[in-house]
Amino acid sequence: MPFTAAPRERNPRVWIGLGVVAFLVVLCCGGGIAGVFGFGAYQEHQISAAADKFLVALEDQQYAQAYRMQCQQARAQESEHEFVSRLGNQPRLESHHLSAPQQYQGNTVFEVPATLRYADGQSRSSDLIVVASSAGGGVGWQVCGTAD
Repeated sequence: MPFTAAPRERNPRVWIGLGVVAFLVVLCCGGGIAGVFGFGAYQEHQISAAADKFLVALEDQQYAQAYRMQCQQARAQESEHEFVSRLGNQPRLESHHLSAPQQYQGNTVFEVPATLRYADGQSRSSDLIVVASSAGGGVGWQVCGTAD
C-alpha cells in the first residue's frame, strides 16, 4: 500500500486574502457602474435646470436675461430687441411643468418636454432643445429653441 501524504492544514490568511481581493474587485466594478449611472442622473438634472431657469426668466418677464441664456445659434437668428419685442406681444407665461430630458442628437443635444400655461388660460406643449455649451470655460447647458 502506497504511503499517502499527511493532511495539510489550511492557512486562514490565504482565504482572508482571497476574500479581500474579491471584495475589492466587486467594489471597483460596482463603483464604476454606479458612477456612470450617477453621472447620467447629474447630467439629466443639469439639463432640466437649464430649461427651468430659462422658463422661470420668461415667467418673471425677464426677457433680456432669458435671451442671454440661449445658445449662440438662437441668438444669431434673432436680436435681443426682436426677442423681447416678440415675447412682450404674446400672452405672459404663467407656469410650466418639465418632463425628463430625452436624447435628441448624440450626447450634446437633448429635448425637454414642457407643458406651458399662459396668463390667458391657454396651455400648450413644447419641446425645448437644450445643448451642451462650453461658454465660460466649463461645460454647461443652454436652451437652443424648440423642436415644434
